[in-house]
Amino acid sequence: MRDLNEHLFNTFQSRGTTLIATALALDIDQDQIRMVGAGHPAPIQLRSEDQPAVRLMSDDQLGPALGMMFNADYRPSDACWSAGDKIVLYTDGLTECRNPSGVEFEQTGFLELLQTMAGSTATEVIRTIVAAAHAHRDSMVFEDDVCVIALERCAPHP
Repeated sequence: MRDLNEHLFNTFQSRGTTLIATALALDIDQDQIRMVGAGHPAPIQLRSEDQPAVRLMSDDQLGPALGMMFNADYRPSDACWSAGDKIVLYTDGLTECRNPSGVEFEQTGFLELLQTMAGSTATEVIRTIVAAAHAHRDSMVFEDDVCVIALERCAPHP
């Protein structure tokens, strides 16, 4: 991530262009996931229904957008990823969308909403999140780009 950042910094510096990304590396044999963030919010892990939804990276682990600073620090974060777990990635356009009163979606129970979906499929998670954000906004239109991706770890086939 550091090499990509330095290349983009040198390429885009005069234009003020930056990119945001989250890179994931999955080790299925070891039930591990390694991630690095560059400008995106931290991925959230949904485990079993009796465990809370968890942000997989702390704010100090999240690096800046790619191309913003030459010598930026991008620190990887590791987590266990077992059968039935889901990882939810999303842009800040989702969590920062405001309702007519100006309250951001993230402040109205985003993590709690995700927790209720621990037993849902990845497709159901995406549909529920987007529907809840539209309801929060009282609009089908978002002010910023919105992207939601849910990855689900399936049980191995016998």
